[in-house]
Amino acid sequence: MAIYMFKGTYTQASIQAMVENPVDRTALISKACESFGGKLLNVFMAFGEDDVIVITELPDDVTAAAFSAQIALRSLSRCLKRHTRNGHVFLQSISMVHSSVLKPVRHSC
Repeated sequence: MAIYMFKGTYTQASIQAMVENPVDRTALISKACESFGGKLLNVFMAFGEDDVIVITELPDDVTAAAFSAQIALRSLSRCLKRHTRNGHVFLQSISMVHSSVLKPVRHSC
């Protein structure tokens, strides 16, 4: 499975609801992630351009996109977006990068 980072921005209505009735939405996000065969690794609140950072482990890019859309539909945030503003970021561990550079090349460019 791959690790993905999602960034989200809360709507004004979502922020107002959180102030009026503070609720930890981590369990809801975790359940959504599990329904796609993944695992929620962490959720962070952030200052600045993004309000929330969600770190997940999901099977593939298509599943990550579906997870992002599902969260947006549930009105948890205006969107969970990629670093490029329309999706998710695939995160690689140092050992994954190390393995990839050591992988033999099967053909030349």
